[in-house]
Amino acid sequence: GDGVIRTGYPGILIESMDFQEIAAWFAMRSSQANFPCPKCLVPKEHLAHLTRQFLQRTTATMQAALRKARGKLTKKDKEKALRDFGLHDVEQILWDFARSDPYQAVSYDTLHWDEGGKFGRHIWVLIKQLLTIGMHCTTERRLKLMEKFVRNYESACGVRSILSLSVLIFRAQDIHDKDFNFLKQHYTGHASSDIRAKGTTNHMSTRIGEGFQQDVDRHYQKTNHRDAEHQMVLIDANEEAMARLDLVVADHEECLRQIQNDAEDGADDIVAPAGTSDAHWRFLAPEPVRSLARFEADMQCTDRADFFDGFDLALRKFLAGEDPEQEISFEQVIQVQSFRGLHLDFQSKMDWSPQRDIVRCSPIFHGQPRYDCVLFNAESDPLSLARLVTLLRVKVPNGRAFDLAFVRPFKNTTWKPYISWNGMRVVEECSKPAFLPLQHVERAALLARAYGTQRDNLYFPLDTVDEDMFLRLNNIE
Repeated sequence: GDGVIRTGYPGILIESMDFQEIAAWFAMRSSQANFPCPKCLVPKEHLAHLTRQFLQRTTATMQAALRKARGKLTKKDKEKALRDFGLHDVEQILWDFARSDPYQAVSYDTLHWDEGGKFGRHIWVLIKQLLTIGMHCTTERRLKLMEKFVRNYESACGVRSILSLSVLIFRAQDIHDKDFNFLKQHYTGHASSDIRAKGTTNHMSTRIGEGFQQDVDRHYQKTNHRDAEHQMVLIDANEEAMARLDLVVADHEECLRQIQNDAEDGADDIVAPAGTSDAHWRFLAPEPVRSLARFEADMQCTDRADFFDGFDLALRKFLAGEDPEQEISFEQVIQVQSFRGLHLDFQSKMDWSPQRDIVRCSPIFHGQPRYDCVLFNAESDPLSLARLVTLLRVKVPNGRAFDLAFVRPFKNTTWKPYISWNGMRVVEECSKPAFLPLQHVERAALLARAYGTQRDNLYFPLDTVDEDMFLRLNNIE
């Protein structure tokens, strides 16, 4: 109807499953089979070798294996051919679907593979056994060493320390006979590729479905097991009402706590934007209005004085570019008001819901200096980043006001750490500040100091803050 050509890509969604469900779905043999892994053809005697590479299962290879087995002349030869690939004589339903590969859809489930698998049934059992070995006479000594271990954690991650740890692990094999040659241990080797292909593990977890089953079972146990469905509906409705009341109380307590925190740093004083009522920002914690010369002199007396060298001249040049018709002479007085916080309203790219970031720009915030970072849209780069130096409202002699941020921009750099990852971005904080109109600021941003370098101005932009930030920083529409 609108003349726009759109292309639809049909897909089949497959949720994560435990191994019994995966084996049934793929028509595979059990975890004791010669080749039990649903992702690759690892022999069962090599399940503990996490760093070795094995042939990956694909729709094409499994179809070829099934055709080869069916072509055998005897039943014995056919069964041997099927066992070599861990298959039954059954065709997987998704083999005939275009653009579908069930073996790539198998995902790393932390609930079954980690918590209820390796940890609950293997590692925790071993830990409890080891903790009882001489613990009554060495507890105090071991606890005193914990502080030393925490302080030396970073140095213990070096190559020499890891080599020493490898030797200790080899020696520890004589202490216990625990065998880690089982399927859930092997599947850890597929975790990194699953995360790269599908995102974080919370997208692949069966925890939600398992939790629902537990709730259903709990409701059923409260019935008299006759006409249970109606009773379970009433029980669920009552619990939902109580949960809503708890949320209302919790929201009220959080609101009171936020009001108290805002009152401590003056953030309850909210100032509307200048010249418009539909702007997406609001100033917080205003400071007194001063002349531009007085403001520059005050800033020169702080520990951030280097950022304000030539501030008066730089601001006048910027204003001349913003409003060419307004001629501002050096004799005219410009009024400046600074702020220590900012509300930034934006629309989430994830679900289009309204969201708000609270940005701080304060020399002392709960006892510590805090200068947050922002993501803004520049002509050269729509994903530009900057750190706030100060927030300003500037009034020129003709009465017009400008809401500005004085920032230290970040620029892309070619430096990379020794260990890198797909989509990694490293930015360098510039030493020279610049003026940024607030209408170009999109939302707050979080950056982490880069490791593996002595330079203190290199940072990693973090796209894992929330779904919206992931979409923005990776330029996903």
